[in-house]
Amino acid sequence: MTGTDVRTLLAKRIKELRSGKNFSQAQLAEKADISIPFLSAIERGTKWPYPETLAKLADGLDVTIADLF
Repeated sequence: MTGTDVRTLLAKRIKELRSGKNFSQAQLAEKADISIPFLSAIERGTKWPYPETLAKLADGLDVTIADLF
């Protein structure tokens, strides 16, 4: 699996989890204390979050970091 594959998988999974909880991007961005444009870029796979951001996203979605993958 390449880095691009991992990024694509992460992007898809975050979007699936967010949609499954009926959160808008704005709601998840607020919960994770990140900007909406940054969350959007993560979900499109154009930006790669730092581990701290992954932890914030996992907390905002009430899942483990492993669940993001």
